Amino acid sequence: MEHLAPGAAAWLERDLTPTAVREALTANLPREPLTRPAAILAHRLTAQLPPPPPFRAPTPPPTTRHPLRNCDTCDHAYRSPNPDHCPTCATRHQLLPAPVEVTVLPTDRTETSPVERRVDTLLRLGTAEHGAFLLAVEAQGRKDQAKPPSWAYYTAYLWTKYRLPTALLVVCQDRATAEWAGRPTASGPPQLPTLTLTPLVVGPHNMPVITDPAEARADLALAALSAITHAGDPDIGAILKALSTALVGVPEDASGPIVEVVAQGMGNRPAQQLWRNLVAVDLSFYKSSIAEEIRDEGRDEGRAEGRAEGQAHAILLVLEQRGVDVPDEVRRHITGCTDPAVLNTWLARALTATSATEVIRPV
Repeated sequence: MEHLAPGAAAWLERDLTPTAVREALTANLPREPLTRPAAILAHRLTAQLPPPPPFRAPTPPPTTRHPLRNCDTCDHAYRSPNPDHCPTCATRHQLLPAPVEVTVLPTDRTETSPVERRVDTLLRLGTAEHGAFLLAVEAQGRKDQAKPPSWAYYTAYLWTKYRLPTALLVVCQDRATAEWAGRPTASGPPQLPTLTLTPLVVGPHNMPVITDPAEARADLALAALSAITHAGDPDIGAILKALSTALVGVPEDASGPIVEVVAQGMGNRPAQQLWRNLVAVDLSFYKSSIAEEIRDEGRDEGRAEGRAEGQAHAILLVLEQRGVDVPDEVRRHITGCTDPAVLNTWLARALTATSATEVIRPV
C-alpha cells in the first residue's frame, strides 16, 4: 500500500478531507468481489484527481492593539506591550549607549605642526576596467597595534588629496604577522564601525617562490612580491638573482618602481645588501635613488681607500728620507691599514721615530 501514499497525498493537497477522499475512491465499486483492489485505487487516484483549488491569500493574523504608554526618555506616547522607550529612543540607545562622560573637543582639525605621512611605496595604477587608483604599499615585519590606525589615516589622506580610490597592500615576511594584518579594523565602537580598513595582505604563505628568470619576467610584480615575502628564505639569493636578471632590458619607468619596492621591502635583513649588490652589477645602467646611493657608496669607499694608500705612502716616504730601515713585515702592516686616524698617528711618529717598529706600536 506504500505506493498509493503519494497519490493520496496529492488529493489531500487539493484541500479535500480524508472522508471526501475515501468516499470518492470507494463510490460505485463493482458488486462482485475484487481480485486487485489496490490496482483500482491506484487508477482512481490518478484518473479522478481533482484540479488544484483556486489561490487564496493567507488570512492575516489579528491585529493586537497594545495600550498607550509614555516613553521614559522623551515622554512621547507610543503603543507597546511593555513600558520602556519609544521605537526612536530605543534605536538611539541601541546604537549609541548613554555616555557617562562627555568632553567637547576643538572642531578645527587644521594641523599647525608638521605631521609625518609616509608609506613605504605609493603607486598610481591605471586599469582598463576600473580606471586609475592609488596603491599604498607597506612592509610589516611584526605585529604592531599602532599600525592599523596609521594605515587608515594614510589611506584616507591619500584618498582626499588625490581624489582617487586608494587601496592598501601590506607585505609581510611571516604568516603570523600576515594573518594579524589582514583582520578588518574599525575606527568606531562595535555598534558604530564607521570606517573599516581591510588591507590586501601577502606573505610567504600565499606567495610563490620564483627562481626562474623567465617566470619572473612573465610577471615582474609577482616576482617582486615573491622576493619581499621570502626575504628570510634560504633561496632568497636565487629569488633576487632571477628578478634582477628579469629586469635587464626592461624600461626604467617599469623597472624603477620594482627596484625601489624590493629595496624598501627587504628591511634590515641581509637580503637587502644582496639586492643592492645585484642592482649595482646587473642593473648598473639603471638610474634611481637606490642605484645612485649604491654608486655613491662605491665612490666614497674608493676615495677612502685612495686616501689610505696616500697616507701609507707618505709614512714610508718619510722613513726612507730619514734613513730608517723598514722591514717587509712592517711595510705590509702600514700599507694594509685603512684607518685614517691610525695612519695620521703613524705619520706623526715617522717624523721622529728611530725605528719602523716604533712607528706602528699600539696606539
